[in-house]
Amino acid sequence: MRITDSPGADRQKTPRLLFAIRYFHPWIGGLEKNTYRLAQELSHRGVSVTVVTGRFFRTWLAVENHGLLKIKRLPSPRIKVLGAVVFLISLARYLITQRDSYDIVHAFQVGHTAAVAVLLSRMLGKPSVLTLAGGGFGGDIFKHRRTLLGRLVLRLCLQATRIVMRNRRMAEELAVVRCPDDRANFIPNGVDLHCFHPSQHTDRLTNSVQRTIVYIGRLSAEKGVAFLIRAHARLHCTLPARLLIVGDGPERKRLERMTRRLGIAHVTEFVGPADDVLPYLRQADVFVLPSQHEGMSNALLEAMACGVPVVATRVPGTEEVVEDGVTGLLVEYDDVDGMARALAIMLTDLSCRRACTQRALDCIRARYTFDHEVKHYLELYRMITEAAVPSSEKQPCHKRDRT
Repeated sequence: MRITDSPGADRQKTPRLLFAIRYFHPWIGGLEKNTYRLAQELSHRGVSVTVVTGRFFRTWLAVENHGLLKIKRLPSPRIKVLGAVVFLISLARYLITQRDSYDIVHAFQVGHTAAVAVLLSRMLGKPSVLTLAGGGFGGDIFKHRRTLLGRLVLRLCLQATRIVMRNRRMAEELAVVRCPDDRANFIPNGVDLHCFHPSQHTDRLTNSVQRTIVYIGRLSAEKGVAFLIRAHARLHCTLPARLLIVGDGPERKRLERMTRRLGIAHVTEFVGPADDVLPYLRQADVFVLPSQHEGMSNALLEAMACGVPVVATRVPGTEEVVEDGVTGLLVEYDDVDGMARALAIMLTDLSCRRACTQRALDCIRARYTFDHEVKHYLELYRMITEAAVPSSEKQPCHKRDRT
C-alpha cells in the first residue's frame, strides 16, 4: 500500500477549521491533550480553529474564545446513550447552521462523533479529515469491525477526504477495508522540545538511592497497568523500586486493590490525573508503557525527549518509535517475567540506559517534534482546500469482508 507522507508544497490560502471531538479539554487523555495542543498552535500560526465538543458539566463554559481559537461546547448529558444522542443531534445542527464559518471538518478517532461529522461534511460539500487514534488489536478499525453497528460507523468515518495515520502499520488495516491508498497520510505525534528536554542534572541513578518507575496514561484495561503492577511485584522481590502511576480511569479502584493484594501498596503511588506531567518525568529512572495497543503515545515520546530510559510492549505504534536494545527495551504484552527483567536492566545497567537514552533523544529530534507535526497538518489542510472536488467524485471506501 502506497502511503502519502505529508504534502510538501506551500499554499496560499489558510482554511478555517472545525474540529469535531466529543471529549476535549479539560478532559485529560492522550488524544484530548494532543488535539488541544494542535488547536492552540494552529491558532497561534494564524489559522481559525473552532473546536466543537461536549459540555458535560454546567460549570463548563458553553463558549470560549481565545483569539483565533474558539471552543464551542454542545449539550452532552452524562447519561450513557441519551448523552451521546443529544450531543450528536446538536453537532449535526451546528454543522448545518454554521456551514459558512468553516472550510474543513477534522474529526478525531473512529466513532459516532466522527461518523456524523464526516457524513454531514459530505452532504454540505465540505472536505474532511479523520485522524485515527489507535491501531492493532483494540484500535479504531479492529474494534469497529466486530459488530454490525461498528462496521456502519467505520464505513461512514472512512468516507473522509483524507485519513491520517499515527503509525505506518495502520496502512495495513486501511488496506483490509479497501480504503484508497492515495487518501492515507502519515503524520506522527510530535513533542514540544522547548518543554520536554533532558534535565541538566546527571543520571538520577548516580545520585538516588530509591529507584522510581513511572507510568503516565489512562487507567483502563487496554493500557495494561494491571500487567505492569504484576511485573512490579515480581521485580520488587529482588530489586526494590517505587512505582508512580500518573492518570485516572475506570480501572483505578481495582488496580489499587491489586497492589494491596500483592503486598506492594507501600511502594506504589496513584498520583491521579495531572495537567503537567513534566515533574513526574523528572523523578523517573525508567518510564514504562505496558499497553495492549497504541497509536503513538504522547507520554512515550515525551519521556524519550526528556532523556528517560523507556521500557514498553511490542505493539504497533510503539515498536515504530522504540527499537529494542537501541532506543529502549521492548517486551511482549503480558510477559510478566520479561517486563520485570527489562525494568531491572534499565534500573541497573548504566551503560545500556545511557546509550539508549541518547539514541532515543536523537530519534525524537529527527522525526517526532511538534513543529514537524503542525507543519504537516498545515500542508495537508492547504492541499485539501486547493484540490477540493465535488463529493460525488470522491472515491469511497468499500469493505472487503461481510463478516
